Amino acid sequence: MAAALRCVLLLSAFGSAVFASPEGLTNPSFEEPGDTPAGWKLETGSYHDRGAGESRVTVDRTVARKGKASLRCSGSATTRVWRMAAQTQPVKAGQRVVLTAAVRSRGVRRESVQYRNSNLFLAFYDAQGQRLAFRTSPLVWGDRDWIDLSVHALAPAGSTRVDAGLFLSMSGTVWFDDVRLAISNTEPLDAKARAAAFDALTRHLERTYPFFGLPGKPDPDKLFTRHRKAIVEGKNFRTAVKAMLRELDDPHIWFQDARGLEAAAKPRFMPANWNQNVIRKRLTSVVAEWKPFLVGRIGDVGYVQVRNFQFKQNDLGLFEAEFAKLETCKSLIFDVRTNTGGDENYALRIAGRFTGKRRHYTNRMVRDPAQPGIEFHEPIKHWFGPLEGHKPDTRPVLVLQGPYCMSSTEGFLQMMRTLPNVTLVGLPSRGASANPQPFELLPGLQLWISTWRNIDLDGNCTEGVGIKPKVTVDVPAAHYADSDPTLDKALALLADDG
Repeated sequence: MAAALRCVLLLSAFGSAVFASPEGLTNPSFEEPGDTPAGWKLETGSYHDRGAGESRVTVDRTVARKGKASLRCSGSATTRVWRMAAQTQPVKAGQRVVLTAAVRSRGVRRESVQYRNSNLFLAFYDAQGQRLAFRTSPLVWGDRDWIDLSVHALAPAGSTRVDAGLFLSMSGTVWFDDVRLAISNTEPLDAKARAAAFDALTRHLERTYPFFGLPGKPDPDKLFTRHRKAIVEGKNFRTAVKAMLRELDDPHIWFQDARGLEAAAKPRFMPANWNQNVIRKRLTSVVAEWKPFLVGRIGDVGYVQVRNFQFKQNDLGLFEAEFAKLETCKSLIFDVRTNTGGDENYALRIAGRFTGKRRHYTNRMVRDPAQPGIEFHEPIKHWFGPLEGHKPDTRPVLVLQGPYCMSSTEGFLQMMRTLPNVTLVGLPSRGASANPQPFELLPGLQLWISTWRNIDLDGNCTEGVGIKPKVTVDVPAAHYADSDPTLDKALALLADDG
């Protein structure tokens, strides 16, 4: 979707478009006479050659979802100028804007240099005509019977108007019908504003949240019904929303405002399967230590504790310099038991030291928000490859893991377990990999919400299950009071191999 946002030109500001009444758009079902949709402005949305053929945007009186007409947009591989239809409405900063429409498609596909647009859009402008923000609905592809699409946004600071539009810039045909534009206030946060926020959030969740349908997750309809009254009519909106989201028990759902991040999920107590004091006593030397890393030796075994993947600018370079000092060690221990995640790109770089070829390590699936049910797009394969400029490190490596490992750390575990010289030791990881993305709930208040299911190479969803080690060390938590059984097991395994 990001590529489409960068490519689309949206050349016109639609300044002369018909202004509709506050109740909605003009001619929303295209029933008024004429082949050109009355009240809608038709303009060029994108092009590659202004002198080439244009896409067709016309009223179709043979196909309709509601009434007797719809708007038909069509083009082919030879089309080079793509037209769109839009209406302009006045808007104030902070207002909630939701555009919905019924959409039908036949043979929609991307060919040649076409841009990926087959959807609804909202474009916000200031008084000088400067575009401030652009949001789109999900795409509709292939052959689809009538489905409902929507796009939601809060008008950014400085907004004076919004263009609500319909656009196709790929081969095939799309029909739009029953188009609705709802603009509502977010301040004051009265019952009407809270209801609009609740409806926008639940619509987003029911179309994009990846974990509905999994064991232990609530039924979405029952969840929303149970909490609607408290959210819409209660005095503390944020607390009521948090209570609803808490039932999802998802560590990747957070509130973010000027105060920072706040988790929606209730904290989960998990006994630690490590003892930091024992680790320090076992180290025969410390090579380096700073916030994300502890690098040392246990005899001729190199020990690296990767505490998080939330690196600062110089952390990775510093790590690589310190890690090089372990080159005389016969084997390595990577300890990620305390690591709750961060940026998976750093995990990719560390794992890349140990492979000489690209390796497929996991799959991720995201919902198809154009479908009303819990439907997913095809799984996306994820790969990691050799670290440029380094020969693959083929020494025996043990990776220590446990229930605090989640998110990008689970990606790291999946990378490492594809390697023939690596063994995972400890307890299963948390089972929480989600790629959270922002959703604007109110001005200045965002929600970060999970977007993908992680699917391992055996085809199993890891949510709530985790990544299992090859060698399990399952002992009562009390054993870690004055010892570290997982580290002891790792050292014993290396001694047996040695």
